[in-house]
Amino acid sequence: MKKIDLSEPKLEYYHLSTALVLINMAAGRGAFRGNEEEIVEDISIRMQAFLISKKEEEVMPPRESII
Repeated sequence: MKKIDLSEPKLEYYHLSTALVLINMAAGRGAFRGNEEEIVEDISIRMQAFLISKKEEEVMPPRESII
């Protein structure tokens, strides 16, 4: 597993984009229960709308795939 330096925490748009991919994968596999699905869907829609509002270069800069 890759070691991550947390001495200066950094969250970038591609982290959110990757999280959205993982949420959608988990939802597709039935990982969430009834009332959780509504909450997850709301967060997913908000994240997607936020990322769509940004330029593609900001969201997914060229890098190696993590999946």
